[in-house]
Formats: sequence, C-alpha cells, structure tokens
Amino acid sequence: YSDFMDEETLDAISSWIKDGGKLIAIGNAISTFKEKEGFGIKENKENKKDTTVTEPNLVPYAKRERESIKNLITGSIIKTKVDNTHPLAFGYDEEYFTLKLSNNSYALLEDGFNVSYIQDGKVVSGFAGSEAIKNLDNSLVFGEVPMGNGSIIYMVDNPLFRAFWENGKLFFANAIFFTNNTGYDY
Repeated sequence: YSDFMDEETLDAISSWIKDGGKLIAIGNAISTFKEKEGFGIKENKENKKDTTVTEPNLVPYAKRERESIKNLITGSIIKTKVDNTHPLAFGYDEEYFTLKLSNNSYALLEDGFNVSYIQDGKVVSGFAGSEAIKNLDNSLVFGEVPMGNGSIIYMVDNPLFRAFWENGKLFFANAIFFTNNTGYDY
C-alpha cells in the first residue's frame, strides 16, 4: 500500500485517527507508515548489518542457496514479553509466543505503548536465518500509538495467520474492542 499512499492520503488518515479513529495495521501494511512523521514507527536498525558497503560476490555457486537463507525467516515461533496491564493484552500473561513469518523488524515505540516485544530473538521452534534473527532483538510485535482522540495499533506479526494461530486471536479482538474506546488524548 505504501506505493499508493501519497502525502495527502496520509494526512487524511492522520486526521481521521486524531478525530477518534482506530487504525489497525498488520504485517506488511505497517511499512506504509514506517518513518512517516506522526505515525511513530521506525525500522529496527539497532542490529542491522550495514549493506551500503559493496563487497565482491565471492560466494561459491554451491553455497549460494545456503548463504541466501541467512537473511530469511520462513516460519518460527519466538517468545515475547507482554505488558499485560495494557488493554490490548487483556487476558494474556507476561509472555506470548509469536509466529514470525518474515524478517520485518521495527524499533520499540518511543511515543506509544510497546505491548509485546521481542527482547532477545531466540527461536523456540521453526526456522530463522542466522543474520535475520540478529535484527529481532528489542523489536516491536504489538504496539499502540495514541494520536489525538484516536490511535493506531501496530501488529508486526499477523495474529490471525490462516486462522490457526489460536493464541493471537485475543490480541486482535482486544484491538477492536478494548483499545482507545474513550477517545483519550495524550
């Protein structure tokens, strides 16, 4: 969606949220708001390897496939920390196991609520490339950024993936029914 969102459209969305709207951005939809002023979401660059330096491609042909998967996360379960005092986390303990399907990683929110986050990117189950997992430390999973009388909810990992990840469905229901229902202003 980021290709279709010009400055005028983003301003209209921002105004709608500030007037009491609630926007829930899931997965790749978050990239639409990444690094945009007022939306409070930034790419996690804390542990990211600098790719601006170009090195000659000296990886042997036989090892290229193995080398390329170092940057992939194709499905892994990772333990997260949860602020269960926030309405988005109603019904959860202090831990949540998220299903990570990509190497998307966003920094912890500076002006908002980090409801669930990966403290250290240890994989409980599944596959995650050695380089991709390094960028998950201190990264957002679920968060809320208040904007005027409304808010935007970020869900980096899709809690409704194929309707089988039962543990995440409550996060989505809480996002709809419990977050920012009073139009509080920060």
